[in-house]
Amino acid sequence: MTQLPATVDLANDYSRRASYLAASWSAIWAVVPGLLGLKGGGASEEPDWPNLWTRWPALQVVMLVALIPLVIAWLYAARARPLAVMVGMGLLLGTPLVVIGASQLSPGFALRTVLPATLGWSLIVASALSGQRMPTLVRVPAVMSCLFLVVASVWALPATYGDKDRVLRMGRAAQTTADVAPMRKPLLTFSTGGMDTDVIDAFVGEQLDDIRILTFVDGRLETESGMTRWQDRGPTRLEVREGKLRAYLDPSAPANDAFWFFTHRQATDFHRAFAELGYEPRMRLDYSKVYVSLWALPGADLGSRVPGIEQLSVDNPAAAGWTLPEQAELLDRGDQGSLLMPSVDGGAAVASWTFGDAAAGLYSLDFSVRSRSDAGRLVVLHCLSATGDVLAVQSPPDLDDDAAPRGLLHVSILCPDETDSLAVHFGSDDKTAVEYSDLRLFSFPLPRVR
Repeated sequence: MTQLPATVDLANDYSRRASYLAASWSAIWAVVPGLLGLKGGGASEEPDWPNLWTRWPALQVVMLVALIPLVIAWLYAARARPLAVMVGMGLLLGTPLVVIGASQLSPGFALRTVLPATLGWSLIVASALSGQRMPTLVRVPAVMSCLFLVVASVWALPATYGDKDRVLRMGRAAQTTADVAPMRKPLLTFSTGGMDTDVIDAFVGEQLDDIRILTFVDGRLETESGMTRWQDRGPTRLEVREGKLRAYLDPSAPANDAFWFFTHRQATDFHRAFAELGYEPRMRLDYSKVYVSLWALPGADLGSRVPGIEQLSVDNPAAAGWTLPEQAELLDRGDQGSLLMPSVDGGAAVASWTFGDAAAGLYSLDFSVRSRSDAGRLVVLHCLSATGDVLAVQSPPDLDDDAAPRGLLHVSILCPDETDSLAVHFGSDDKTAVEYSDLRLFSFPLPRVR
């Protein structure tokens, strides 16, 4: 409580908060259907499966009127229980009124801040089926209203859970950091106040006891949002921009030859800082606005060599594991052959190599490309199950222009437990021929990848 006034003052310095957290009439009206179960909380204006509130806006007032019998039934059921009336009204109306009042000092009105009001609405809905004596003319419309609300709520579910842009897969991403913990690579996180570190600790902290975690904070948003006390959790974004990352992550240390980066924020300035230290992006996993990426130095230890993929030469066109289309051409480049994939008018050609003894773990491919700069994106790794189902797919990450790798390219993929084989596809397009060479595959087995 003693920190509250200072926190409110700091939060109010963030002028944008009033634009989306002010207790305006439009904001109040916007939360009503969500509290009453008529609208999925995560449904956007144009969801793939719009709920009834979004689909039929002309009937919104009718939908609200249809719920009035529930309120009348609740008053009948609770007339002998004044405390029940106080609790229901306190939750349903008192909660938003308190938030509206508090927002006059510090804007904070949103559906998430008034959600406890749904408990009061639930008590009102339940009263229609409470067994209390009431006239038939009251109970029948109330029960019909209750059924309508159930149908409306069920109808809203697809829009709620189908709105992937509103859901952060924090738990799934945190589990990935635990899956790769046996590699003993550092874990870097970035979020306002460094809160992603707490998220990781909450989900899988006990599995990362021996892993070094480096927490980055924004440095500006902490002050604007009243979180100044968290700024000392690690280096700020500004320090990274000023080239001070090496003091926290020395690439010359053997333990820092690779690291994992966990964030739910856009962090291209970090990508540039990583590239300046010599790190290259190997893999990027997108868990719906939560990202886990692997960065490594060119000679990083990412497992043991897997033989076979480099056995491609003019003298051995039928090397084990290779499937070549008719258009493919093998070139003699000395120690190792090269694969030339010609351009195909109106389509694309694909050559593939399969590693049949794959299991859960990290697989990393090194290769060179002679073609236009983005041809490396035509290489795709597939983790396959015993029945041939694709479990994971990965192509070389293209995080931003400044961090785009040059020369020898790299791509990694994290294969889950059910993996039976790994397939590497080398493609072409209808614009230019692509030559692949210097093929090397590395494997780092992991006990469990979910």
